[in-house]
Amino acid sequence: MLAPLSSTMIAVALPSVILEFDADVATAGWLVTAYLIGMASVQPAAGNLGDRLGRRPLILGGVACFGLASLAAAWASSLPALLVFRVLQAVACAIALPNGAGLLREVIPAERRAGRFGLVGAAIAFAAAAGPSLGGFLVGQAGWRAIFLVNIVLVVPAVLIGWRSIPARPAKDTSHGFDLGAPSCS
Repeated sequence: MLAPLSSTMIAVALPSVILEFDADVATAGWLVTAYLIGMASVQPAAGNLGDRLGRRPLILGGVACFGLASLAAAWASSLPALLVFRVLQAVACAIALPNGAGLLREVIPAERRAGRFGLVGAAIAFAAAAGPSLGGFLVGQAGWRAIFLVNIVLVVPAVLIGWRSIPARPAKDTSHGFDLGAPSCS
């Protein structure tokens, strides 16, 4: 839920960020664009790394890193610094997200998977839909930095629960190399 919530809360915070950093709309728009690019570009490799290293360290590390990047974003002193922390948030989410799905696939029996993936999909959709309202409330009450601080309320319990409940399994034995590109067409 962190990825879509963070992705949609930023939209209502942009006017305040633009005002505080005296930025133009196009430059501030990179806070949205860079996040989405970071998410999309890292996820495929992160899933493969989870196959190799195990899901637990990547999920817990990704969520914890997201929390740290959120704290840093809340205290950013410039738009470029905020952009860097947004990209770090995206990379952290992109590491955790496919490994969370992989973990579900590994631990849930096949006959119950559809229902569990349905619940996850509903939670993701809810978070995306709630983001603008929650973001608007937070910005109105405490300023744009609050949209980053609220993530800690979700991250801390997620890491604690994950630490206790995500099984520590050895990585899968992958005998094939890391696929960095598409196969050649010769």
